[in-house]
Amino acid sequence: MPPYNSGQFARPMKTVLRARLWYVIIMCIFGIFLVRLFYLQIIRHDYYKQSATVGHLKEYEITADRGVIKAHNGTSGVVPIVLNQTLYTVYADPSLVKDYATVARTLAEVLKGSQGEYEDKLRTKDTRYVVLARKVSKEQRKTIMDKKYPGIGSQEQQYRTYPNGSLAAQVLGFVNDESKGVYGVEQSLNSTLAGTPGQLKAVTDVNGVPLAANTDNILKEPVRGSDVVLTLDLAMQSWIGAC
Repeated sequence: MPPYNSGQFARPMKTVLRARLWYVIIMCIFGIFLVRLFYLQIIRHDYYKQSATVGHLKEYEITADRGVIKAHNGTSGVVPIVLNQTLYTVYADPSLVKDYATVARTLAEVLKGSQGEYEDKLRTKDTRYVVLARKVSKEQRKTIMDKKYPGIGSQEQQYRTYPNGSLAAQVLGFVNDESKGVYGVEQSLNSTLAGTPGQLKAVTDVNGVPLAANTDNILKEPVRGSDVVLTLDLAMQSWIGAC
């Protein structure tokens, strides 16, 4: 009969204990992950959902329509002499633009400008907003925005048009690129004509491009400026101009 060796039984026992220890460690780790997952998805769900939503929401200013300037025209009554025209400002966030050359080439083709100048603007450093072009037509704006270039956006803006050309230009003045009246009636009655801009909150993608912008997102409706009727008589002004 072979002699009794206690080591033969001790080794399997150690293996079993080691396996059980690893099993307990793995189950503890798995349990920690479950608790953490429950905390994030159930307890903190609303917080993280709100944080993610806020990160993709941006507020935009809605330009108010400027009031129309009217004047008398002999026996024809009152007629508009300064009207509004809807055009667009195309801008860029240089930090989001991926291919400067391609974007600049498209802008040059559509807007008939210099590709080099557009590319220089797109490469502007330390800014998130660069105006690429103003007074862009609806058709031109659509062609550019249909490309869906990251970092390229547009904003609707009202510009003044003068049906009678330069008639009474010194009296009327003009409106600059910041939609502020300069000289003449446009400046002196700017607060009356300008109106009050509104606010729009829109959901954006990772590139900051608005995805959902509709009337339901309007935080504050714009208030249109008031019309102004001048004592000016166009027939008289035409006659004076002809002298």
